[in-house]
Amino acid sequence: MKTLSCVLVSVAIAGLAPAQAPQSLIIPKTVDVNTEGRVNTQYPFGYDGFSPLGASSRVQYVYDNSHFDGVTTPILIESLEFRADDATPNFSGTGGTWNNAIIRLSSSGLPYDQIGNTFAGNFPGGVEPAPVFSGSVTVTPWSGNYNGLTGDWNVLVILDTPFLFDPRTGDDFILDIANSGLFFGQGSNLWTMDEDFDEVQCNRLRNNVDWTGTDGTIPNSEYGIVCRLGYSLADGLHANFRVDTRTPGPLQLVQFSCESYSSDPGGIVAWLWDFNGDGIDDSTDENPTWLFTSCGNHPVSLTVLDGMGLDTHTVTSYIQVGPPEPSFDVDWSHSFPVLAQFTDTSNGNPTQWEWDFDADGVADSTDQNPVWSFPGLGSYPVTLTTTNTCGSQTVTETVDMLPIVGPGVINNSFNGVTGFTHYFDVNVSNPQGITVTDLGFNSNQPFNTFVSINVYTTPNTWVGVDANQSAWTLLGSFSAQSRGWAGLTPIDIPDLFLAQGSHGIAIQYVAGGPRLTWTRREGEAFGNHDLELEFGGLRTTGFGGTLHEQLVWNGELYYCVGDGLGSVQTIGTGCTNSTGNVAGLGTQNGIPAAIGEQVVFEMANAPANQGLSFVIVGVLDLGGADLGLLGMPGCRLYPDPLVSLAAPTDSNGFGSASITVADNLDTIGFSIYAQGVVADPGHNALGAVVSDALVTIVGCR
Repeated sequence: MKTLSCVLVSVAIAGLAPAQAPQSLIIPKTVDVNTEGRVNTQYPFGYDGFSPLGASSRVQYVYDNSHFDGVTTPILIESLEFRADDATPNFSGTGGTWNNAIIRLSSSGLPYDQIGNTFAGNFPGGVEPAPVFSGSVTVTPWSGNYNGLTGDWNVLVILDTPFLFDPRTGDDFILDIANSGLFFGQGSNLWTMDEDFDEVQCNRLRNNVDWTGTDGTIPNSEYGIVCRLGYSLADGLHANFRVDTRTPGPLQLVQFSCESYSSDPGGIVAWLWDFNGDGIDDSTDENPTWLFTSCGNHPVSLTVLDGMGLDTHTVTSYIQVGPPEPSFDVDWSHSFPVLAQFTDTSNGNPTQWEWDFDADGVADSTDQNPVWSFPGLGSYPVTLTTTNTCGSQTVTETVDMLPIVGPGVINNSFNGVTGFTHYFDVNVSNPQGITVTDLGFNSNQPFNTFVSINVYTTPNTWVGVDANQSAWTLLGSFSAQSRGWAGLTPIDIPDLFLAQGSHGIAIQYVAGGPRLTWTRREGEAFGNHDLELEFGGLRTTGFGGTLHEQLVWNGELYYCVGDGLGSVQTIGTGCTNSTGNVAGLGTQNGIPAAIGEQVVFEMANAPANQGLSFVIVGVLDLGGADLGLLGMPGCRLYPDPLVSLAAPTDSNGFGSASITVADNLDTIGFSIYAQGVVADPGHNALGAVVSDALVTIVGCR
């Protein structure tokens, strides 16, 4: 999509006389008359060999506007041509006829990389345009080469109605073909149609069993059938427009932009806009704004005038004023409890907000941008209901507040091999930096099979150094037992500290290959408020071979904020015991807690030989609760007493206790509070005192 990217509804124009000689353009632009596409397709006019019944299907291709680079005026598309693939050696066919086909052309309601799986939904306004062709399609005699030469252009469709397309708007282009599957002719030989894939800036939605189906399947890659458009430069006056939003809320100002074209040297001299379908002009500005005050769907009509005459473009139900569409962003802390800042990003001008953060069906906040405290890192369902005068809508999303970044396992449809090297960038936004402790990747090896990888790093970015091994530093070689296709194989790597900024990562598969995905879209990334993982490419032989920028790594990075060491600090002072001392509390050798490891708490200078001595551990700071009411004057309690660990003191007043931190990434950044409670008979009414209190932040060593 180019910069100018809003919704444009193009119309089929009948009876428009071209002023220029016919021209042609082949899409996708990755091929030409001498370049064969890299794959083939049976749809929509390939032959499956089962005459008279072929393959009933509907295929919708959405091509990025960039395929029309160099076309600087509106064009009238008058014909479509398709060619046979070269994949069939020394085969030929006498052709035949597909009995029923319907072709629709349109500007797209969505960019090519954002289309959905409902055919109508990708058209502007979710309304299918009238067909530009309906009838039989002829397949002329053809031959295959199987030697890299292009196949014959053996399907020509002359449109019943020329289609006006204006590449200047930046809108993408839809080619939609439905075929009943009734084929008559000489069908002894199978044949397929030429198609290209992998970074062709085109996407495909297909239903391969029902030409009248409303939904289809989007593949795991970019696919574009090779099509030669026959067109003429449009002459005359053609009205068109776009808008900044087609789904405003009530009383939300909408900005319209005229996208009309005139070949008259004097240009367009007048603009007449009708925003409510009553036939009365509401504005004569070229690019007006309008306030829609009532709920429902509203037609928009623009009439433009030049020195040659006038033209009108009308779209019914163009503006849809309704309930707001709820959406939100979230930013979260690594503290415990976790503080999360929610930011409303809803469309449709909401006036009320209701947030449910604990999935109990009760609103926890009615602020537009609330802050909420969660008990710890984890995944939580969050529900937002937004309301305006047209009604309410609700969305529930799972908010992942985890020190994990990556796509995980996503449609792992492609088997890599030993020797592949995957590249991506890690863009660290947290000023403290991050420490990567582990990674997981999707292996193509059977469960419990040995796999091995090399991990490399390079400053800034992988781009430009993917074929230069000397630009990379080997972090190490690592092996594990494969978890198979269904999950991620975990790899324990040495702690890798990445400061704020960008870093290139390369993963080379030494024994066993990866499972990958053909799903990368322009600018695709996975991340959170600490870092972003930006894909990326793959080379087929170490740091050499073919470079593919379409294969997505199936994996995740596991990290903690900062240097990963955690921390220990005193948060409160104990009370004087019968020896005149205040017992201190620390961790063994000053080592803080870490996931999967034991943390040892040590007391010193406590009353000696006390079997009734404990270290109490909690996850909340009570702020120094006064224990005087319990008979311990001058003593204050800091942790909430979730766990009591026996810590009897010896003859030197030394005692210790330990607890193991869960080997779970969710606990990274947890705050663990601890304080000693020591029996001290006769010293006060309760016969006990407390030590200093501490907090240790869980690290990820």
